[in-house]
Amino acid sequence: MILVSIRHQVKADPTKFSGKKSKAAAKKGPGAYQYEILQKSDIPCDQIPAFRAPSHWLGYFPPLAVRDMKAMGCGVDWRRSFITTDVNPYYDSFVQWQFNTLKKIGKVVKDKR
Repeated sequence: MILVSIRHQVKADPTKFSGKKSKAAAKKGPGAYQYEILQKSDIPCDQIPAFRAPSHWLGYFPPLAVRDMKAMGCGVDWRRSFITTDVNPYYDSFVQWQFNTLKKIGKVVKDKR
């Protein structure tokens, strides 16, 4: 005698979130504090206090991103690169203008989750 088990699969509603973690817990990552996250990123403990200054982040991570993208084989023209923060007010205002222009003509919309 052969027994066959048939499971009735209930299809989940794709519009409903079914995760067991809260949004904040899901985004938390492996470290509880920024200090721990920087340690896990192989940044020496004596250099971590320098990350209190936002400008230090802007000087530290972009070269690492360039290095990693080159290692992945990305073909990028690095002669013109920009940091889109208020550190570069001319470029920042251009990005804001461009975004607002696209939003006005309906190319950028806020959608429901």
